[in-house]
Amino acid sequence: MDPPDGMKAVVAVPDFEWPTSKAREALPKQVSFADAVYNAGHSALLAASLAVGDRRVLSEAMCDRLHQPYREPFIPGMQSVFRAALDAGASGVAISGAGPSLVALVWERFEAVASTMKAAWSAFGVDSESLILEPCPNGATVETSLE
Repeated sequence: MDPPDGMKAVVAVPDFEWPTSKAREALPKQVSFADAVYNAGHSALLAASLAVGDRRVLSEAMCDRLHQPYREPFIPGMQSVFRAALDAGASGVAISGAGPSLVALVWERFEAVASTMKAAWSAFGVDSESLILEPCPNGATVETSLE
């Protein structure tokens, strides 16, 4: 699936490490049926909205009950950074992978979203860097030099 036209990812990377092994330990061994159904539906909504480029529902589609609530206590100011990104113009925001980085999907005001996410984290004493990235339809690639 090609990314929607004009969409970029703003990734806010905090200046602290949280190993994936620790992020996994934060997760429960079991989840409720209701939470599993919630996430399955939201995953489908996310895929559909990206497939057709409909950003109106992305904020809701990126909500989660399987990992974000359990990882939030280890990511200072996470909800404030989420709100700041949405208020600045992001269409949706979530933990990137296992965290602690946060990713916002944005169609306009890229710099404003990036700087607002950085400022929101700063209010919690967290230094961060915000990256504005073009989505890659072919996935990640490894580039090496033979020199």
